[in-house]
Amino acid sequence: MQSRKIKLSYEYTITGNTYYVQGDFDRAMEMYQKSLKINSEVGHKLGMAYTYEDIGRVYRKLGQKNKAQVAEEKASKLFKLLKTK
Repeated sequence: MQSRKIKLSYEYTITGNTYYVQGDFDRAMEMYQKSLKINSEVGHKLGMAYTYEDIGRVYRKLGQKNKAQVAEEKASKLFKLLKTK
C-alpha cells in the first residue's frame, strides 16, 4: 500500500514537472502539493524534501520570494536530517 502511494506521489511530481516546463505554474503547484501531501502521509521524508524544492522553484518563477525561501528551507532541513545533497 505504501509503495503504491509513493509511486502515485512520484507520478504527481512528474506531471508537475511537465506543467512547470510548459510554464503552467499553477497546475505544477497543484501537482506538487498533491505529491507533498502523500509523501507527508506516508512519512517519505526524501520525497518531501525534493517536493519542497520543486515548490520553491515555482514560487520563485511566480516572484514570491518569501514563500520560495520557506519551501527551500524546509527542503534543506529535511536533506540535512537525511544527510543527503
